[in-house]
Amino acid sequence: MIRYILILFFISLGLKSEGQNIDIETLDELQEHRSPALVNGFIFITRTAPVVNLALPIGLFIDGAIRNDKTLKNASLRMGVSWVATTLVTQSLKSAIHRNRPFTDYSFIHPEVSASGYSFPSGHTSAAFSTATSLSLSFPKWYVVVPAYTWASAVGFSRCYLGVHYPSDVIAGAMVGSGCAYLTHVGQKWINNVHHKHKHEALIEWEP
Repeated sequence: MIRYILILFFISLGLKSEGQNIDIETLDELQEHRSPALVNGFIFITRTAPVVNLALPIGLFIDGAIRNDKTLKNASLRMGVSWVATTLVTQSLKSAIHRNRPFTDYSFIHPEVSASGYSFPSGHTSAAFSTATSLSLSFPKWYVVVPAYTWASAVGFSRCYLGVHYPSDVIAGAMVGSGCAYLTHVGQKWINNVHHKHKHEALIEWEP
């Protein structure tokens, strides 16, 4: 995670230099090629982010409880913990970097949805990639991984297309969400292994 934070730090240093120019040029190009149908489609996609991020872990937990399936319940727990960690890191970076939204600094950028708070990194994108990565690590099948990352990528792109985030905000958000999900997955596996080891040692000690 330290590596990710360092990378994001160096990205932030370049936000007002050449990287910023590429960011705004990309947004301007996307804005010129907007169409009503695509705008409505991407508004729908961007609005799925909070719904999916909340409903998926809850649904997995309920399904796991009904089936008494520990695997599903653990997957739900990892997804929830990852989402909390992602939110904390995202909000901390927003507060530390203080990057304005593109439409705040550039009057020619017209957002298609409302957005408040600082811009870097993208919260919708970080949460979407947290969910997609956590789901993919728990169920590493192509029919899970491909739709999960396609959806997360669409959420990230929608934030740029709708004029509320720079591309670098989205890239950083994807890094934060994926990194938090991976560390959560590894962390829970380590905790489970330690718990299993201690339980096994205790059984050996109490053998008659």
